[in-house]
Amino acid sequence: GNKLKGPFPQSLLKLPALEELDLGSNFLTGTFPAFNPDDIPRLKDLDLHNNELTGTIPSTLFDIQTLEVLNITKNSFNGSLPANIGQDF
Repeated sequence: GNKLKGPFPQSLLKLPALEELDLGSNFLTGTFPAFNPDDIPRLKDLDLHNNELTGTIPSTLFDIQTLEVLNITKNSFNGSLPANIGQDF
């Protein structure tokens, strides 16, 4: 981790060339912000494990066609995952 504290930096979800984002083992708080998947069309790997994120996971997260790895363990998310998750493989 990088000892980052506070809410998830939403500006990171507007980087069209971004392929990997590892914010694991920090102190990110609050909810994962809503975003447009077209703003991060190349994202392959998103690691948010071991933070303090809460709330529901935005359904748009599962609309990222290039996403191969998603690690959101050790947070306090609630709600359910989409029923069709992983069916495009």
